[in-house]
Amino acid sequence: MNVRLSLLEPLTQAQLFAAVVVSALSVAELADAGGYTHVGGQTVSDAKGRTYYVPECTPACEHPPNWNLYWFNCASPVPGPCDSYGWIRPTNTPTWYAGAEMVAYRLHADDDIVFARYGSDAASGQAGAVAVSTDNFDPDFSGGVRAFIGRQLGDWYRVEASYTGGLSWEEAYHLRDDTPNSLGGVGTLTTAIARFGDSEVAGLDYNDFVSVALRTEMDTVEINLRRKVAMPTPNAETSFLVGLRLSQIGENFGYRSFSNVPPVNGAINELAIDTDNDMVGVQLGMLGQFLDRSRIWVDFEIKGSINHNQTSQSTSYTYTDNNNVTMSYLTSRDESRTTFTGEISLAANCNFTRTLTLRGGYNVLWVGGLALAEENIPGNVTDLTAGPGTLFNDGELFFHGPFLGLTWVH
Repeated sequence: MNVRLSLLEPLTQAQLFAAVVVSALSVAELADAGGYTHVGGQTVSDAKGRTYYVPECTPACEHPPNWNLYWFNCASPVPGPCDSYGWIRPTNTPTWYAGAEMVAYRLHADDDIVFARYGSDAASGQAGAVAVSTDNFDPDFSGGVRAFIGRQLGDWYRVEASYTGGLSWEEAYHLRDDTPNSLGGVGTLTTAIARFGDSEVAGLDYNDFVSVALRTEMDTVEINLRRKVAMPTPNAETSFLVGLRLSQIGENFGYRSFSNVPPVNGAINELAIDTDNDMVGVQLGMLGQFLDRSRIWVDFEIKGSINHNQTSQSTSYTYTDNNNVTMSYLTSRDESRTTFTGEISLAANCNFTRTLTLRGGYNVLWVGGLALAEENIPGNVTDLTAGPGTLFNDGELFFHGPFLGLTWVH
């Protein structure tokens, strides 16, 4: 930006004095901003032959630089303070850094699991239709926290540890059906316990009420070593990471159905399934940083891990018959398998004090090869009562949501 003092028109001394004052103030403001594109102290002419005087300046860029986690490349030359990159300044090399972020994740499962259908006694056009399934669940965002701490090891390495947790999702759905059935009672809802497609069974099917509930929890711990890669420009930086990822995903599923047949008291079916996924694996990733201003930059990070997953399920089944006699059964099973995770994060950073940076963005996480409680409902009563316990661990979960927090660096 140049300050104009026209030499083409005569000026009064007052006008000239005012112009000089305005020029000096403008130069001072620009010097504080470090935004010069030209070092002056000379007279220049434009294409139309008009001449301008550009006053000499001593730019004031950010000095000293701040502490933040933009990984300025020490192998790149630092631009001069008055050229077109005058606003780019290196950061102080941190010794320690730590941060805390609020996260909000939404949860999606890959499959639609059916828990009850309308039976053959249902209204025309409704028989066989899905009555209750995971489509009736609409998980909202769950709030949690991510905390991390790290240390820089020279110019090229950083080691850090992080924890993400406090996340849980709870959903429940209830359905009542008062349609008369062929056994002299009301209710036509069948249950997955009796194998869909088989003949309907009194005491399992012909339900007038079905209730399902699901709870999911997730916690993750990471220990990573980051290694910077030399870039040809200070406007962008890249680093790779290798580390250890420990995750735990657990689910609790509850099912209950009521039937008023057979007489006198009908029947009650109650099912509780708990699954656990304890994962540990090697993680690889890459972080790209793109500088927009001295204190503002964008982080784009992608990570993936291959994990050993110790999966397990335990099932409790309780049946109360028409004579109010209650019978309980327990089955379980555990099995190990390989699980994959993928994570992508996009964040904007604003370093607003010497040591504090405001950070916010969006995160996406996918996990495949899981034992999910809603997918481990046994296909028939025999499996529930006589065993052996079965385990299905091919489920997938998809998490995504925003985050916002502060990072301290020194």
